[in-house]
Amino acid sequence: MNKLALLGGKPIRTKAFPIWPRATDLEKAYLNKVVNSNGWGIFRANTVFQFGNEFAEYHGASYGIPCANATIALQIQLQALGIQKGDEVITTIFTCISTITGILNIGAIPIFVDINENDYCIDTKKIVEKITEHTKAIIAVHLYNSLCELDELVEISKNHRLFLIEDAAQVPGSFYKDKGVGTYGICGSFSFQEAKSMTSGEGGIILTNDRELSELINSYINCGRIREGDIITRRVIGGNYRMTNFQAAILLGQLEVLKERTDKRESNSLYLNKELKKIHGIKINERLEGTTKQGCYYYIFKIQPEILGISKDLFTLALEAEGIQTKKCFPLYIRIHFLI
Repeated sequence: MNKLALLGGKPIRTKAFPIWPRATDLEKAYLNKVVNSNGWGIFRANTVFQFGNEFAEYHGASYGIPCANATIALQIQLQALGIQKGDEVITTIFTCISTITGILNIGAIPIFVDINENDYCIDTKKIVEKITEHTKAIIAVHLYNSLCELDELVEISKNHRLFLIEDAAQVPGSFYKDKGVGTYGICGSFSFQEAKSMTSGEGGIILTNDRELSELINSYINCGRIREGDIITRRVIGGNYRMTNFQAAILLGQLEVLKERTDKRESNSLYLNKELKKIHGIKINERLEGTTKQGCYYYIFKIQPEILGISKDLFTLALEAEGIQTKKCFPLYIRIHFLI
């Protein structure tokens, strides 16, 4: 066995990892087209609508409504569904703060449910006990490449007449039983923040199969406007949460290679799963049975210091010394950013 780099040996990897995000000729071509069109916002060109339609089609949804970011997307979904002050929204204890602020910003009450230890997603077995007469919705978060137990979530939401919203911020390109993630609930949203696997620096999108809901969502995003041809009559006080054509252009380029990149990242993830399973003292993130395509963001695993005989700090120092980029995520957890 080679001597560890931490102890003076030669590192396994000396070449720097590629930076992320990075532009390809595809993004540049779409971006140049927008720049030269002089139609930079939604009122003078259709790039935003083109991206919304194509992203929705890729995932099997009827409607895709781009917006400024995924944080506001979560709030808008709740507003469009009629969630009001004092209503309860069940969600996970383990998520980005944006999931919670979307609930709090409209005066609703987040009700927290614990997670599964094997995949860090909401424990569907503990949801029903948290449902009350005030519960109106469930926000399920697909986290760190893991997909929530979608069959169970759909059944619970149907049986208790609750809205199911998927926070799919981290998993564009994922499919469960050949159906796109983000389409199992009444609506779902994705993030295009700078670190995500599809990115335009900032940005988000909401998917739904409900026409009236899509029009309400669009109205909330676009200052309360109702477009010609819309069937909704309800007027709302919206804001300016629009995506620009510059962002949409970059995302159109990335959508063209989403399948290729997802395949490669999934292959890398499955390889790591196979190899790390061989090490006693490391627990990997388990893949939901029925997952047909897994979009990958960060790769996360848990170490067991009492078995390995070393601390997480020392473990990460050893990996960094070998040239493997890591980040200490939570107590006992380590994540690797391996976007290509």
